[in-house]
Amino acid sequence: MERTPHRQAREDFDRTCPVAPAVRHIERSREFLDLVTAFRSFVAGRWRGHPRRTDRPLFAQAAAHRSRSTAVHRG
Repeated sequence: MERTPHRQAREDFDRTCPVAPAVRHIERSREFLDLVTAFRSFVAGRWRGHPRRTDRPLFAQAAAHRSRSTAVHRG
């Protein structure tokens, strides 16, 4: 891969600058926060697309679904 001037400057910075480790740490933290934000947005979108019934707890909903589907199959 050909090294661009920007990449060359960055490598020189990483190699020679005493604060380079701190800069890398900040960049990794920012990238992690970007990832967490993207994941949160994804999960929020999924929940908006599939609203849950709030009149029954989740386990009661699953039990009711199982009993309905079992009753249909026993027929």
